[in-house]
Amino acid sequence: IYQQILASLPSRNVIQISNDLENLRDLLHLLAASKSCPLPQVRALESLESLGVVLEASLYSTEVVALSRLQGSLQDMLRQLDLSPGC
Repeated sequence: IYQQILASLPSRNVIQISNDLENLRDLLHLLAASKSCPLPQVRALESLESLGVVLEASLYSTEVVALSRLQGSLQDMLRQLDLSPGC
């Protein structure tokens, strides 16, 4: 869902962040495969049709919130990798 939000934001650096996220996802899949770990199931996303309206109404705050939550998710992922280097 982060990639969909980031793709709709006007910031110049968003394209690089989106590309980095895609590369990170690919690397995590390779890491899981190399350790014979099952890939996590992706939860079905709810319809994002209303996302456009929200972004138009509060573009700046949406960007700040999305990037802040993304940062938190990446920090959680890093802690998880540090605590349990296995699956």
